[in-house]
Amino acid sequence: METYYQTSSPSPILFLLGSLLLFLIINYKLRRPADGAAAAKQGKAASPSLPPGPWKLPLIGNLHQVIISGSLPHHFFRDAAAKFGDIFHLRLGQVSAVIVTSPAAAAQGLFATNYGAYWRQMRRICAAELLSPRRVQSLSWAREQTAWEMVDSISSSAKKTNPVNLSEMIFAVTNNTTSLAAFGRKCGDSEEFVRLLKRAVVLSGGFELPDLFPTLKFLRWKGLSWARAELERIKLKFDMILGEIIEEHKIKKSKNFTKEEDLVDVLLKIQEDGNLDVQITTRDIKSIILDMLGAGSDTSSTTLEWAMSELLKNPEAMTKAQSEVREALRSESDIKGLTYLTLVVKETLRLHPPAPLVPKEATEDFVINNDEKGEFFIPKGAKTVVNVWAIGRDARYWLEPERFLPERFLDGCVNYTGGNFEYIPFGGGRRMCPAIPFAVANIEVPLAMLLYHFDWKLGDGRNPEEVDMIESFGASVRRKNDLILLPIIHES
Repeated sequence: METYYQTSSPSPILFLLGSLLLFLIINYKLRRPADGAAAAKQGKAASPSLPPGPWKLPLIGNLHQVIISGSLPHHFFRDAAAKFGDIFHLRLGQVSAVIVTSPAAAAQGLFATNYGAYWRQMRRICAAELLSPRRVQSLSWAREQTAWEMVDSISSSAKKTNPVNLSEMIFAVTNNTTSLAAFGRKCGDSEEFVRLLKRAVVLSGGFELPDLFPTLKFLRWKGLSWARAELERIKLKFDMILGEIIEEHKIKKSKNFTKEEDLVDVLLKIQEDGNLDVQITTRDIKSIILDMLGAGSDTSSTTLEWAMSELLKNPEAMTKAQSEVREALRSESDIKGLTYLTLVVKETLRLHPPAPLVPKEATEDFVINNDEKGEFFIPKGAKTVVNVWAIGRDARYWLEPERFLPERFLDGCVNYTGGNFEYIPFGGGRRMCPAIPFAVANIEVPLAMLLYHFDWKLGDGRNPEEVDMIESFGASVRRKNDLILLPIIHES
């Protein structure tokens, strides 16, 4: 009697995954002796050890724990800090990461990186020429123009008793403001530009295999790294748009066309003067403007979204903020006198820092001190990640840390400037964001207009305590769900 066995050919996907796993195992085995020798040598050279941390698997390190937790990274890191301490170590694939969750350690981690002449020069240009208080004040026309456009659009919906997607409107107004400041006009197809910018921000905030396994070059193949490939396509589109804008500015300059000086004009003037240690190229100008558009639009809009969410959830704070604004506001110059509005923005940034994790790469070996557990060794190439979000919600430094309480900043002892490491929404040290005056103005002006001209209700008859505060994952921590509200025109 014959027996017949039916066999099926292996799935191509299973074959690919199996081959990848085999390659990783072989790669790990080949590298292990060298890594062990290096570790032994390092152990003799330095008495402090790496910080403690959760147990690690071969190849992937702690990736499985981050994924299985189901939490956003900054939440997972806070929970891990409660178990392992304010300074602990993770290995994410091939990346060595030291997570810092205390102000004292954050000060060391943020100051521990050395930067080159080019970086120092570009920061000096940004701080002195592009984003100085004088320059920010000169751009008030852009903020007022876009804020009034937002008010007109919301008023139109309010008259029809239609709800508005405030999240979309806020992103549009901050993007338009930044565009006007950067190159004197909005982009031709502003909706497409905003869509691309939003998508680029989302793609930039994710973890990809090439980032976690940098030595495995084949992972950079576009077929395995779809997000990287899409980001490259978006960058090409931005490169073309910005190239046209720069050429347009050069032509206008050659014809002595006078207008409000924008940031592209300033950068072209600096490039033309040539009085720099390291000359800047057109590519550098594109990079600076693109960074400003991405960071300026996303950071300001994220903070505005959370400010409105917190005020809706806390009606007493909403009443105080609206009363102050409606009594005093006549133009942007009046905002400096709006004390409670400033407190609202500060408290929003404490609870919802746009960038909850601030990473730095160690450019050399250094030692970081932990008051409780002594010194820890941080090797060159390791990522030092400061959990700004967790520090801002730590009961050791803040009373009732989970409560939205703008009044906690009344004494004025804590500010944005990075000197108080329990409060660093814009980072700290030499890498602190140089655009603080620009960012704060882009938050305060539209927020004041939203509070002055409208009362706000949730749809579907929901109560204030039902405002959802669910976060999304990305380069900045935005709301997961758009903020849909019913505006009611305030008759002044």
